[in-house]
Order: sequence, then C-alpha cells, then structure tokens
Amino acid sequence: MKNLNVLNDFAPKKTKFLRGNNKPHCYYDKKLRKAIMKRSRLKNIANKTRNPRDILDYKIQRNFVVKLNRKSKRDFFKRLDPKRDSKPFWKKCSPYFSNKSCTPMENRVLLVEDNSLISNQLDIANTFNNYFNTITDTLEIKQWNSSYQDDHHGLITNIINKYKDHPSVIAIQSENIKGKFSFQHVEPLEVKKAVMCLTKNKSVSGDMSIGFIQNCVDTYLNFLTDCINASISSCIFPKSLKSADITPVFKRGDETDKSSYRPISILSAFSKVYERLLYQQLDQYLQNKFSELLCGFRKGHSTQHALLNLLQYWQQSLDQGNTVGTILMDLSKAYDTLQHDLLLAKLHAYGFDEKSLTFLYSYLSNRNQRVRIGGSYSDWLQVSIGVPQGSILGPLLFNVFINDLFFVAKETNICNFADDNTIYYANPNQEIVREKLNVDVHKVLEWFSVNSLVANPGKFQVMFLGKNPPNVNHFFIADKKISLSSSVTLLGIIIDNKLTFKEHVDKICNNANFKTYALRRIKNYIDIDVSLLLYSSYIYSNFLYCPLLYMFSSKRNLTKINNCQKRALRAVYNNYEENFESLLELSGSALIHTVHLRFLMSEVFKSLHRLNPNFMSELFIEKNLIYQLRKGSQLIIPTANTIKFGLNSVFFRASILWNSLPNHMKSVSTLNLFNINIKKWQGENCTCRICA
Repeated sequence: MKNLNVLNDFAPKKTKFLRGNNKPHCYYDKKLRKAIMKRSRLKNIANKTRNPRDILDYKIQRNFVVKLNRKSKRDFFKRLDPKRDSKPFWKKCSPYFSNKSCTPMENRVLLVEDNSLISNQLDIANTFNNYFNTITDTLEIKQWNSSYQDDHHGLITNIINKYKDHPSVIAIQSENIKGKFSFQHVEPLEVKKAVMCLTKNKSVSGDMSIGFIQNCVDTYLNFLTDCINASISSCIFPKSLKSADITPVFKRGDETDKSSYRPISILSAFSKVYERLLYQQLDQYLQNKFSELLCGFRKGHSTQHALLNLLQYWQQSLDQGNTVGTILMDLSKAYDTLQHDLLLAKLHAYGFDEKSLTFLYSYLSNRNQRVRIGGSYSDWLQVSIGVPQGSILGPLLFNVFINDLFFVAKETNICNFADDNTIYYANPNQEIVREKLNVDVHKVLEWFSVNSLVANPGKFQVMFLGKNPPNVNHFFIADKKISLSSSVTLLGIIIDNKLTFKEHVDKICNNANFKTYALRRIKNYIDIDVSLLLYSSYIYSNFLYCPLLYMFSSKRNLTKINNCQKRALRAVYNNYEENFESLLELSGSALIHTVHLRFLMSEVFKSLHRLNPNFMSELFIEKNLIYQLRKGSQLIIPTANTIKFGLNSVFFRASILWNSLPNHMKSVSTLNLFNINIKKWQGENCTCRICA
C-alpha cells in the first residue's frame, strides 16, 4: 500500500473526459481539422499570456472555425441524396440518431483477450471464429441417455430408434399427427420466382451478387432446376452451399468483449434459393401442426398478437379479483445448442419420411463457417451443432424443435415468441398461484434439460399482479433466489404490475426526444423533405411497435406522446409559433393516437375475418349497436368490441373520429380504412388492399 501511495504521488493517474457522443464526424476534412488545431493553439496562448492581441487572434480563428464547420456540414448533407444513394445516406445519418456501435464491417472493432488488445483484423476474425465455434463448450448441455445400441441399420434409422423413448417424441406422437411429408421436385417457374424474390440489398457470400443472378436467371434456369431436383432425389444438399461467412453483430455490453457479439450467417445467393424452395414445402405441411400460440417466425403472427393474448388473460383475471403470477424464462444460446439428431427424431414424429430426414441431415451436417472482418477472413471451421442464424430454414426448424413445449405446461399458460417463453397463472389465492407456477416451471426446466437446451435461472423475471401485494418478495427456481419485480420487460415492452405502461411510454418518449434533439442539431443543414424523412424513420417509428398494448392506458401517457410528436414537428420545421394542429396539417401526417386507432381497426377487421391467429378472434365479440338519429330514424352500426383494452364500440368511435378530422386528412385511403368494415358488414364490394 505504501509503494502504491508513492507511485500515485510521483506518477498519478490521468483522467480524460470524453463527450457522450464522442464519435468521428463524417464531414471533417483536412482544412477543418487544421483550422481546429490552430484555434486550440491560439486559445492556449491567449489563456497563458492574457494579451489582448492574442485574445483577439483566438476569437478571429474561433469565428472562422465556426463558419467553416457550418459550411462543411451544409456541403456534406447536400451531397447526401436519399433518393439517389439511399445506403450512403442512412449510413452517414445513423451516427447522429443512434447510440449503437458500428459493426465489424466498419473496420473499427478492437477486442481485449487475456488483458491484451487485439487490433489486427485477421487476429480478430480468428478470435471470433474460435469463440463462435466453441460457444456451447462452457454450457452444461445434457445429452439424451438411451439404452439403444447402434445395430448398423442406417444413420436415420439409428437416430429414430435412439430417441423413440424421448419424452418430446412421445408427446408429439400422442397428438395423433396426421399426414406424411416428403420433398417434391420443383418446376422452373417456382425456381425463377424464388430467385426473383431475393432482396437485392441483402449481403451474400461469394462473388456473385443477387442482382447479377437475377439478371441472368433465364440463362441458367433449367440447369438450376435440374440441380435442385437432383439434390432432392439423391438426398444430398450441395456441399458448396453449406459454407457461411459470419458477421459478428454487436448486441450490448462491452464492445471489446467477444461475448457481446452474436454470429449472423451470410450465405451464398444460390443457397438462399435452395432454402426458400425447401421452406415453402416444409411450411405448407407444418403450419397446421404447430400450436396456435407459437407466434415466432410465422406469417400472420407477431409480438403484438402474443402480448395481446397474454394481457387479455391478465386483465380479465384482475377484473375478477384474481392474483396473476408470471415467470419470464431465459435460454442461453438457444439456436446454437439445438441438437440435430433430436430435431430429426421430432420431424419423424411429425410424419417426415426417411428420405426427407436424410436430406435435412445433409443440410444440417458438415457445415463450415469463417468470420469476415473488413477484408480479412478467418480459417474455415466445421459446425456440429445448432442452426445457422441468418438462414431461411433455421427459424422454421427451431419452431419444430420447440413446438412440443406447449404439451408440457398443463396447469399454467405459456406465451411464446422464438426463444422467449413466459408462463402465467391466475387464481384468487396467492398460494395456489405460487404452487401452480412452481410445478410448471420445474416441468419446463425439465423439458429444457431433456431437449439439451440450457436455461439461465439467474436471468428469470418473476412478477405478481393484483390488488393485494404478494406475501413474499422472492421466488426459488432451480435453487436460484429470484426477487419479485414491479415491472418486467417482455418482447421489448415494459409491463408493470399495475398495467399502466407508464415506464414503457416514458422509455419510448425519452428515446423520441433524444432523436428530436439530434434532428435539431442538423436541421439547419438539410431540406424539409429530408427532415420529414428522418422524423418518420427515427422519431415517429418509436410509437408504431405494439401500439395496441398501451394506446388506451391513460390520459397521461397520451398527453406525453402528443407532446413528443409536437416537439418533433417543431424541430422539423424550426417553427415554434404555430399550434400543433397547423403543424400536423403542414406535414400531412396524423396524430399518433389516430394512427393507433387505424392499427386497431385493421386488427379488429382481420381478427373477425380469420386473417389473424385464431386466439385473436376470441378477443372480440361482434354485435350490432342501434343509435337513434335526430329525425327519428335508426342507424345500425356493426361493431366489434371487447371488455378489455378499451375497445368498446370501436367502429362507432372511428366514425366520430372521422367527422372530427381536418379536411387535409380526409383522403380516399383514410376514408377506405375507416369505412372498410362497415362496407364488409353490409355486403358491399370493397377493392381496398386489406380486403383483397
């Protein structure tokens, strides 16, 4: 300690304070940097001498730097044209509106390994690749212990026999799954459609871009079709299409820590074509085999649907005086720990024949990956477990793997989206709620274990809702003491135990305000059209994720959202004198709450016409409301309402809202949106996009 004190006296630590937005400015050029350096030098001289002449020289240079800085900014943003070069535009504008770190593709990644700084791109790529390839080695993955002995009947037969006594396989078979699946040959028209469906701005590995193969599709179409059909017949997925370039994408935490990144597979363009064609056949067969509550990676299902179903149950239970208990569970590296053999055994239980399983085994096995950092590539390594993140088939195969989880929890309900699983239960007696949750959480943990998935109880969240506070302030799960929370974050939504959504609205409003301040900083250097584009992309979009959950929560939340929108529009037009209504008319945009009502009407319409998941249709009750008009006649308005979420007489509310709208908002598209449901009920023909 004495030596340390002596060292601090003669060689003290130096502290440097950085700005919160300490990022390199894209508009800095050599002339501006030299001017700033001269300004700093003159400032030091003026502070040291306090000579009036030196102070004057400093002020002259300071004013010159300010003018030069503004000119550089103006020229920089004038060169950015979102219509001509959209990608450079968003790449240059994002640092002003986002705190997210740049990806390794920007060549700025540094890693700290064993207290040593790694800056060489090739070393960083190899470090990432070794980490991603062994990411599951530190996890305690339990393997299925089977008494079956390999009898040399064939690979697929051995896998089926090995897992025939597996609880998940038995549970799937007990559901009396009907139908058999086998891959069918494809036609040239299907192949061409799959090629043309690829997105041109998506990254692909290899030398051929998506745009190139789309332009030449007619040249090789028949040959590619024959290759795909030959692969299906031989049950061999092409080896050259099983290699992926990995892009490490920063999640959260320390940017110099390799564990703060997740691997995203960049596959070749033709691999995407193969996978899309296989996906279409698999998806058509499996959709009616999945639980209706499985919302992840499914067409027509969203996080909002999953959360609406959960909150409907919670609110109905609270209105009945019950106590609601919920446990949010966390999995470690769910996609990377998925066992190929067990997946194939489950697919067999769903009705897949041996040839299809052999083809899928060929797709999953012997995959290679390398990490790309800038222009440097790591060595190739073979992957033996998990599904590739970034592939087309990966999400669908993960849904197959996790679908039988819904067969386990018998006492409670499950809200699932991808690898996020939440169990919940309601009862007037708190002790019964705790008992039911305790029983099913252990069943789910056991399911995770036998399916070689690793739960992380340390990150579980537990919350109780109800009039009476919980009797205890903690919950034991797998010998882990979990403290009860007053609010939890589920699928990006902060839900508090009073269902006020105050914390969530505060979060999205703070985020919108932060980006409004960023817009103000560059407003004087961009045009109005660009300002509106940035406003829609970075500010307005904050209020479009799952709006039905909080849109009727409280007047306080609505007022705060309106204030955020008003503040943002004033920043767009640099106008602080006009009222809110004038700014809305000037921008041609609608009030955020009005947009939320449109979302609501669309969901009601789709639910009543079976365009949404089945459980959404149960949230709404159809009935006719009769209103007396002044002249004695009656107006019958078909409505859909529910006791929950404040949706009573929603179509009648919409008609009132339509009459209160200013003229600039009464466009044809808006009118169609408000009248779409009434037309449908009256049997009139409607050619709008939603009806079609």
